[in-house]
Formats: sequence, structure tokens, C-alpha cells
Amino acid sequence: DNTISVFDAESPDPVFRFQSDATRVSEARFVTGDSDLVSFGTTAGEAIEMWDVQTGEFKARLGELTSTGLKQVTVHPERPFIAVRHGSAATIVIDTERQKAIALDDDGARRLCFYRDKLLSLSSATRPPVGTIATLPDDSRRIGQLSIWSLPDMMLVAQSPLSITSDYLEVDNQSGRMMVTGRGHRASVFTGKSNTPRFKSPIHPTPLVFAGFNNEGGLLTASVDGQVRLCDRNGDPVRDPAARNGTLLCGSLSADRKLFAAGGTDGTVVVWNLDTGEVSRPFSLGPSPVRSVAFDRTGQRLLSVMRDGKVILTDRTTEESTELTRPNFPATTARFSPDSKFVLLLPGRVNITWKESGGDYPV
Repeated sequence: DNTISVFDAESPDPVFRFQSDATRVSEARFVTGDSDLVSFGTTAGEAIEMWDVQTGEFKARLGELTSTGLKQVTVHPERPFIAVRHGSAATIVIDTERQKAIALDDDGARRLCFYRDKLLSLSSATRPPVGTIATLPDDSRRIGQLSIWSLPDMMLVAQSPLSITSDYLEVDNQSGRMMVTGRGHRASVFTGKSNTPRFKSPIHPTPLVFAGFNNEGGLLTASVDGQVRLCDRNGDPVRDPAARNGTLLCGSLSADRKLFAAGGTDGTVVVWNLDTGEVSRPFSLGPSPVRSVAFDRTGQRLLSVMRDGKVILTDRTTEESTELTRPNFPATTARFSPDSKFVLLLPGRVNITWKESGGDYPV
């Protein structure tokens, strides 16, 4: 419906219940140190509203959705900004401090990501980038575009055409380098405002199931056929970790980015040591394929979600596995909280940002 309820973790009764002007509230996020709440409607023309969690009072109408369907909401981990992707191509940035929403001229955004004082937008737009001269390939379906916007004025800093169909974006917080993957068999790494990739990963014979940066800034890629490949920060191939027999479905890096775990269709999870290239003996979790795998902060425990609905916690040292209580929905993704005290189960492949709440539970 059009109400939002805010609860204290120790009470079953809501502390506040807000009534939105929207027909139906599709999303709500805590901001400003959890003292405010921003809510989003569902259809075009419905309000983006801000509420005071401390008093329960309405604070401001920040703007409205210009098209129907909320696709992605990304909250800046340190600054008062929210990036929203909705409809088929619309992007809005909300400045909760100045209480206003800024619509970006951003064609076909597929992925939004905050990095320090910038917003990065990955899109499938085919128009020539601002400030550069570029000849676009005849097959425009293979073109992507990376746009960089500055905070808080949201002025466009740079646009760079990408030679791949853009699907996923990750930023290395230490170097600022960006890794982009498409639907194909390789990943590309960009740096600065260059229109061309700094380097590309080796081509895999089958599509990628994982790509990410290791602890030294190198690029790790893994494909469906079980091949895992590693490049250094300059793009030069280094010793490839041993290949895994069987078909891969998912992968995950440990918090220190020295270990890589992957789950497959045979119901097993294996772990690679990226420093030595060695691969562990497979952890057998049952006959069902592994849909998702994640490390805790120590790298000693693995959390796996199976296609048959089981959620399994595995200790890498003792090799003992424990099945957790199943949720009342078909979970496909599982993640540990940063302190590894909580497990988050999700009915889809979504991106998670954890924020410290100052209480007993993370937000």
C-alpha cells in the first residue's frame, strides 16, 4: 500500500507509520545517519518523499519519478546522495542535504555506482561522447558508454565509449580503476578518462560467471567451463589457478581478496589460493547445484545457497557443514554482514551495501 512502517528492533509495534502520497511505495531507504527516510513511489509522476525518523514528521517532497518502474537505488556510503535508476532509461540523483532531486541526461543507464566524489553510470547508449571524437562501430548493439558525474552539482565530467555490451561495473577503491564486463567471454579494465580499455582479460572459451580485482589490483576472471584466469595490474597474465572440473555457476572473493571460491552444478564448492594458484579439495554440499557462495570476513567460513533451497554454512578448517533454517521464499543469493554476525538471504541477484547503524543490527 502507500504506508511505511519504522520499527524498533526490540518492539513488535511500529515507532512511526508514514502515509505517502504515492499510490504504492516500492522502496524506502534510511539516510543521513539513519535520522531520515526517503521513499519512492512506483509509477510515473509519483513522489519521492523525505521523512524525519526521529519525530515521524514529513520533511520534504524531493521530486518525482518521470517513468514507471524502480530498477536500482544506490545510497552513497559517506555522503548524502542517492542515485536512482527507473523506467527504461531515466536516472535521478537525490541530494538529501539540500533536499532536491537532479535528473541526469543519461541514456539507457544499466548500472550506477558511487566512487568518492563521483557517480559512475554504465549505459548502452550509442551517441558520441561529449568532448571526444569517436567513430562508433556499425553494430551499435555492441556499444556501451561510461559516464562520470561530479558531486554535488552533477556536472558531466567525462563520457567514454566502450567496445562491449555493458552489463556490470566494479571500482577498485584503492586505485580508482574500473572493471566492466559484458555478456561475452572477457572483462575490460578502464582507468582515468581514457576512451579505450587499459587492458582486457584473456578470452575464455565460455561466458564469464565472475570477474573481480584481487588484493594486488590484478583482474580475476572465471568462466562456466571451470577455467580461472588471473592478470596483474598491468594486464599481463600470471600463473593461472588450476582449472576446476565441471560447470561453474557462481564465484566470490574473500575480504582480503586472496581467496576465490566457486560453486558448480555438481553441488560442490572449491577454493583457490590466488597467491599460490592451489585449489582445495571440493566441499561436497549435496546433489543440488550451487546458486550462490560467499566468504565471511575471516575467509574461514563459506555460505552457500543451493538450487533446492538449502542454505549451508561450511567451516573450511574442519570441513563441517551446517544447514541453516530455510527462508519462506526461494533464496538465490546469500551474503554475510561485514562483522559476519548476520546472514542476508535474497530472492534475486541484487547488489548489497551494508551500513553501520550504531545499534545491534545492521541496516
